[in-house]
Amino acid sequence: MKKVFNYILPILLLSATQYSCVKGCIDSNALNYDPEATANRGCIYPETFNLTSITVKSHPAEDLQGNDWDADGGPDKFIKIFNDESNVLLYTTSVEDFTPVTYTVNPILSLNAEETTIRIELYDEDDTEDVLMDKVSLTLKNLTGTTATTSNDLYPVEGTLQGENASSFVLTMTWTE
Repeated sequence: MKKVFNYILPILLLSATQYSCVKGCIDSNALNYDPEATANRGCIYPETFNLTSITVKSHPAEDLQGNDWDADGGPDKFIKIFNDESNVLLYTTSVEDFTPVTYTVNPILSLNAEETTIRIELYDEDDTEDVLMDKVSLTLKNLTGTTATTSNDLYPVEGTLQGENASSFVLTMTWTE
């Protein structure tokens, strides 16, 4: 009986170990982090930030000199997005005259998630010269995990930015490997 027990005990222990092991990604910095995982099965990290839309929630009521934006009572707004380091223009939206306004970024603007800083500039379109209303710079890697309380917050799908002149922008985004 003792011999049989010596053979069965290791099999039972092995079986119990297999059932208590939950495979998944155990790194809380990964896209596919699983807090239930006890054994690492491979983790995926974002390489690409995908900007899908920008909403202008608010903007200054007047220009820096205290004048109204346009004679018609409101600015005709559009956005330019630049690579902040190289000053290369990456995207320009259409012109809209109402606030709030959501611009769908089409095609989606995909950028390196680790190495890119973008600058978003809000303009008032005028007949003679477009006027810069506000701007904000964003280093993409600073979005990841800085205020994460759960794995879903680690790579946010929405973020609010405040411009230098009190404009409010809401970005929607995805992260891909």
